[in-house]
Amino acid sequence: MGRIQGSPHPDQQYVDGLANNNRQIISSIYEQFLPMIVAYVKQNRGNRQDAEDLFAETLEILNLQARDGLQIRQSFAAYCKLICQRRWINKLKRNQRISLELEEQAEPVEDAEVVAKMEAYERKLLYRRHFSYLAERCRQILGLQWAGNNLKEVAEALQLNHSYVRRQAQKCKNTLMTNIQGDPLFSELI
Repeated sequence: MGRIQGSPHPDQQYVDGLANNNRQIISSIYEQFLPMIVAYVKQNRGNRQDAEDLFAETLEILNLQARDGLQIRQSFAAYCKLICQRRWINKLKRNQRISLELEEQAEPVEDAEVVAKMEAYERKLLYRRHFSYLAERCRQILGLQWAGNNLKEVAEALQLNHSYVRRQAQKCKNTLMTNIQGDPLFSELI
């Protein structure tokens, strides 16, 4: 007997565990699913470290999705492998290390909704990574501004001159956008 349409997949526990930062479930995810990704990456011109990095990045994406209420309709293994495969293929293409074997390999079976969500979360990760590279003052100014505060409120909260905050906010936004647009991943995500 199959699952009732609309009911969560039994593997939803892994998604929920990521959302709740449940160390036991996260440990279980690594134990159960990392070997599958290591095998895939090693078969496709990578090594164990590449696979571990890829898996950690994929779990970051899944964590963001989980916190936004992701409900999986397939096994966690299949969902995780789909994301890892797409990310690995894109990385190889980006690094021009793609082999004939990989070119001849069938692309992973894709669910358009899954791919769209994955790309949206990859954009979030790209933004977060470059935001974290900004100077502390820039992160403070932009963080307060994007939380809904106007520049006058930001200046008051940080006890700074309003005109300084206005100039810095624009300078910080420009730096952030330049850094994001200069990232090789950016061209793949637009």
